[in-house]
Amino acid sequence: MEELKGKMIVLTRPKNQAADFAKRLRSLGGKVTLLPTIQILPLYSPRLKQAIRKLQKGSYDWLIFTSANAAGIFSQCLKKNLPPSRRYPLPRSMKTCAIGPKTAEAMKKCGLPVHRIAEEYRAEAIPPLLGNLCRKRILLPRAKIARDYLPKTLRRLKARVDVVSLYHTKLPPAPSHLTKHTMDRADVITFTSSSTARNFASLFSKKERKKIFQKTRAASIGPITTATLKKLKIPVSIEAKKYTAEGLTEAMIRHFKTSPRSCPILNKS
Repeated sequence: MEELKGKMIVLTRPKNQAADFAKRLRSLGGKVTLLPTIQILPLYSPRLKQAIRKLQKGSYDWLIFTSANAAGIFSQCLKKNLPPSRRYPLPRSMKTCAIGPKTAEAMKKCGLPVHRIAEEYRAEAIPPLLGNLCRKRILLPRAKIARDYLPKTLRRLKARVDVVSLYHTKLPPAPSHLTKHTMDRADVITFTSSSTARNFASLFSKKERKKIFQKTRAASIGPITTATLKKLKIPVSIEAKKYTAEGLTEAMIRHFKTSPRSCPILNKS
């Protein structure tokens, strides 16, 4: 069945991460337009190199990844600093934790072991998986701009946490074929992170955003992204129950099945 037949859906995630999402939506009859609002730029800092040296000496008990991007970039840095004869990239005494199956999948593709997986794609799901953290040493490589919840919680549990910036995001040049008229004709604009929401908002004035979302639905991958959209005064009509592209697709299908002609839900906050 083509549950999304004829719906114009705008994807704001990075182009290299949108292919599978776009393919699935098209298979359901959707008309997909790409508007990448994030460009991933690695940061190879002295602090990162220092953390890798400490890791190789067995100075950490846990290595935590909160995104597939973090796993991929860290793996590249790690391999650059490993001697060619060393096959196992991490000390065998170290445990690893991934936020969500997609991050775990990225780790495995990079040859990194996965010991714990938080099934929920939120930082709140990680601490309960790690057991007693008193005096445990944790390495948390991640985006330069990220929520403080995880490191603060781990430290409150008496862990020693090193947070290392792996990459930062910026707004790439907008494709020339995308116009405000294109946005006006969209049925859904999807947001898969707070960064996609903030960067999208920077492309349009408040007046323009208000006009766009008078008849276009904003689809959020989860509550963290929804909270960011609300701060930006973007009304949210659709929110995924499972915080993945697949979950977001299911949420769009449910929405159009139950309220095919409904208007966006206006935020009062």
